[in-house]
Amino acid sequence: MLLTAAVNESVFQIFEILIGFTLGLIVFYVIAVVICKWNADESAIDLTRKVYNSLLNSVDAQNHPEFSRTFLKRISPNEFESPLQLLAELIRRQTQSPNGSAEKNLRTPPRELLEPSEKEPIPGHLRPEIFYVLKALEGLELPSCWTLDPRDVEILSIEAGAILLQPGDLNDVVIVVVSGDLGVFTNVNVGNRERQCNIKRIRRGESYFSFTSIIEVLMNAKPENKYLTLRALKSCRVAKYRFTSFFTSFANSPQSWIRTIQVIMTRLQHCTLVTCNLYLGIGGKCIDQKRKLPNKERFEAFDKLSVEEQFETGIVWMAEAMGVPSEVDVLRAKVKRIECQKGSVVIEQNSFQIDMMFLAFGKFSLKRLPEVDDTGTALSFEVFPGDIMPSMQILTNEPTMCTGTATEKCIYFVLPREEFISFISIHPIIYLRLAFNALHFVSPFAKVFDIAVSWIRIDTGQALYRQGERANCMFIVMGGRLRAVNNRKIVEEYGRLDVIGMLDMAERMPRKTTVLAVRFSHLVCVPENLLGFVKIRYPQVATKLLQLISRCWKSPGLPESSPIPDYTQIQNLRTIAVVPASPDVPLVAFTCELYNALTKHVKALRLSSTIVGKYFEPGAVNKKIDFGLMHWLTVQEIFYHLIIYQCDFHQTSWTRRCLRMADAILVVAMGKSSRRAQVLAEQLMSCNEKGIRQSKELVLLWTEDTMAPSGTAEWMAAQYYSGCHHLRAPKRLFNWCSNAEIASEERIIQFYENEVFGSIDTRSDFARLARILTGNAVGVVFGGGGARGAAHAGALKALLEKNVPIDMVGGTSIGAFFAAMYASTPDTRAVDRMRDFFEDRSRNNIIDVLMDLTYTHSALLTGYRFNKAVERILGDRQIEDAWISYFCITTDITTSNMRVHRSGVMWPYVRGSMSIAGYIPPLCDPTDGHLLLDGAYVNNLPADVMRSLGANVVIAIDIGMAEDNSNLTDYGFYLSGTWVMFRNWFPFIEPVRVLNLSEIQNRLAYVCCVHQLEAVKRAPYCHYIKLPVDHYPIFNFSKFADVSELGYTTTLAKLTELMEKNPNTKEKLLGIAKNMNSSIQMQDNTISSIVNMTMMPMVTSTMTSSSTTGSPKPTRDYIEVNASRSMVNPIRSPIRECNS
Repeated sequence: MLLTAAVNESVFQIFEILIGFTLGLIVFYVIAVVICKWNADESAIDLTRKVYNSLLNSVDAQNHPEFSRTFLKRISPNEFESPLQLLAELIRRQTQSPNGSAEKNLRTPPRELLEPSEKEPIPGHLRPEIFYVLKALEGLELPSCWTLDPRDVEILSIEAGAILLQPGDLNDVVIVVVSGDLGVFTNVNVGNRERQCNIKRIRRGESYFSFTSIIEVLMNAKPENKYLTLRALKSCRVAKYRFTSFFTSFANSPQSWIRTIQVIMTRLQHCTLVTCNLYLGIGGKCIDQKRKLPNKERFEAFDKLSVEEQFETGIVWMAEAMGVPSEVDVLRAKVKRIECQKGSVVIEQNSFQIDMMFLAFGKFSLKRLPEVDDTGTALSFEVFPGDIMPSMQILTNEPTMCTGTATEKCIYFVLPREEFISFISIHPIIYLRLAFNALHFVSPFAKVFDIAVSWIRIDTGQALYRQGERANCMFIVMGGRLRAVNNRKIVEEYGRLDVIGMLDMAERMPRKTTVLAVRFSHLVCVPENLLGFVKIRYPQVATKLLQLISRCWKSPGLPESSPIPDYTQIQNLRTIAVVPASPDVPLVAFTCELYNALTKHVKALRLSSTIVGKYFEPGAVNKKIDFGLMHWLTVQEIFYHLIIYQCDFHQTSWTRRCLRMADAILVVAMGKSSRRAQVLAEQLMSCNEKGIRQSKELVLLWTEDTMAPSGTAEWMAAQYYSGCHHLRAPKRLFNWCSNAEIASEERIIQFYENEVFGSIDTRSDFARLARILTGNAVGVVFGGGGARGAAHAGALKALLEKNVPIDMVGGTSIGAFFAAMYASTPDTRAVDRMRDFFEDRSRNNIIDVLMDLTYTHSALLTGYRFNKAVERILGDRQIEDAWISYFCITTDITTSNMRVHRSGVMWPYVRGSMSIAGYIPPLCDPTDGHLLLDGAYVNNLPADVMRSLGANVVIAIDIGMAEDNSNLTDYGFYLSGTWVMFRNWFPFIEPVRVLNLSEIQNRLAYVCCVHQLEAVKRAPYCHYIKLPVDHYPIFNFSKFADVSELGYTTTLAKLTELMEKNPNTKEKLLGIAKNMNSSIQMQDNTISSIVNMTMMPMVTSTMTSSSTTGSPKPTRDYIEVNASRSMVNPIRSPIRECNS
């Protein structure tokens, strides 16, 4: 709207009077140009044209990507009198746009981010049925001592309707479909009758088998199928394999099967217990309330025994329950007897302090808290004498799911976890016995559910599903990260506990996107048929499903034609890898600064090879594959909201692991150093043979006295980065630059521990980066409105006064101009610059206006003087060199689209965003030649764009037109301007209210975006502030002080009201209120908090358990993690490493 500054009401009247004089000036100008042309050196002009034509004909886009025909055609050779002037102009324009294809490269992510790898082919040396059986068993991580004998695989051809498995049959089989379809059926009551319900359809390459039946086989029991029928839906060919050979292998090498048992129990917890409790609201239905209890009479008289007799009796019972009755003497020295009263809490939810407890007297109640139980079926069960708890958490090595409370007086015996670890190394049968006992708590419904769901594990780059495939299931992410893409556009990224594909399934539509794994991921696949069965059996599930659908409906996925840029990839992060761009980057100091800023928002953990190497066996960090370390790192993602992986300065196994475990990558570089001298990051990232599919964010470090960043466009053009962050770092950080690679990590940490940690400046750039990484960013958008934009200065003053952090800015028209000034100088200096711009009297000088008038072919004014005014304020700065993230909106009339500008020279796009049609000619985009007009025609208050760029809360400052349609005169079908002027000027006639040309243009700017504005007002993420400046003319730039003060008082009052009315809103506005999507409760983030998690032993056919080590000294999260007090070889993870 600012472009109308040079055209006020008086100009239109003067224009009518002096039109003849203006035409005379134009004629005089043309004559002068012609005379100058005649006086030019004709030979120089001809040479210039020849040079230009030669460049135009010889340009090669492949060998010279910095030039293009489109780039050259924007230059007219007739404008230059010599070839030197032509070359100087080429150099000038190329300098403004560092690389002719830079804009294109910035907007187009590389192929690795958008395209999945090819499907895994069937190896030529394997028959398809053998391959499918091995694929079905792959997730079990079976020990190397077991091998598949192809002769044990039976091939069957069956007709449609034939039954392969029915109730009463043994359930010790793996059945895979080579061709055709199978259906899994179970009985369900519908009304007063029972009918069979198809809960799963098994297609080619998919399999049926019960994971929990393997536990029974290892116990030498006969697993019986009680509830399911397997029937051919059409003629098919299947492969059938009985896994009874597992028992023989276990009998020969029981230690090697510990890992497989852990995988089975982890799968049961993730696929069934977590899914039913968190997503379906029927966790209580997974517990068998009718399970067979231990001998009640045996324990009734226990309370009447003396303490000594209780201890001896309890030790014997505990040894029997563990399956090692001969180890009573060993247990006697290690077990403690504990007595507690009613109401005592014996197990805390989400705790890693998992000791083995044997209940001898009383009763415990275990319940999942504090989730809202709107179905009355939260995960809860009771523990009776003779039971061991918490068996599931001991087996999975994950935090406890429930809180355990004594419902009466209880006596129980505790075996510390460290001692239990040593027992397993000697007696692995304990592990199997615990798993077998844990299955007694699982209800028949949960066992059916566990068979119907699938545990999907996909490697980096593999596709979960592809666009156009049938949507017959939904997925729940249990670990890792995935990305949805549509026609080479990133739609959304998914992290832990996110739901994928539910909307497609509910709508029964083909998949709208392709979802690929950013890193190794594991998910739960819930078939559509299974959800139908659950809804029939437990109708209350429909409420939870509606909530899930509503949550998915609000996801940021955008239609293909949306002009809004790709949704930010920095969301729901669990892990971040920090990579140095050069050896002089103070990496340890940087991660310590970042950790300190993150602790204000989440429970964070900082890990490096030095830290991890202290608490694992020698060489574990440098191994290409170490299952114990892999599992330990995976479990940390459950306990901590955000983990910082600090890479090494060399291509080591730790660097490779950091890159493969990361959800996003931060490349840290020195801002004042040349990009060509900082190529270490590219070398380090090349060590990941799977390629880099994570989003990469560039972080440039600057000293505190740096006036403005520079050279960012060169970084962005050389390699794709999804974003850039400029950080003015404190002096203390650069003290470690000279020898960053060899500086002692312990010394640096000690310095930060003593001098820095605990003090956080919310206005610092590190605090801004922390808010962005944790999803707490605050964005401010400024709307268009001409001279009323002075109110933005007052609104900014109020925001800063209320300590509202501004992490990203954007705007339209005058709002784009003001946002650009703040992005360049993110402090109160932006207000002073705005005041200077308004008070520049040269803008309102009638002579300047007349000199800029032209023949009205495209506009009244040439735009030359206005361009100079904008360029004088903003200079030649690049958008990428703004201190904080910035964008502006223009209307592309070449393609009839909205344009969001986030790169390139700043002032032309700001000028384009303020180009009102008819007054100023459209601006030609310096990158593609498209014609750009005022952004108010398409989006005058771009809060939706700000949200798509990652802002958790958006403050929208609106100075646009109010809805005032009153007192407009009905003048009929035609209108005479002379009549309007006469009625309004003559004192004895009632004046008429008729919109003039400027008012019509002003209203026209809001016609196309009125619906978008209404959506912004209703959006829950947006705080809409309407400034009452409608009574100020949009052309009057002499009222800066009054309009600014009105904007200040209105915004201050609105912010005060919002903060006092709702504490949650106050936290959001201050950037500290984002609820992390995690199954772990938020805990106090003290520097002294540690993870005290003992590791389970790894005992395989090729490894033996190692001796224990001394207990490490507990210390802070950012320094180290107390991995165990009794360290042995850790057990392999249920989440295998990508290439294992």
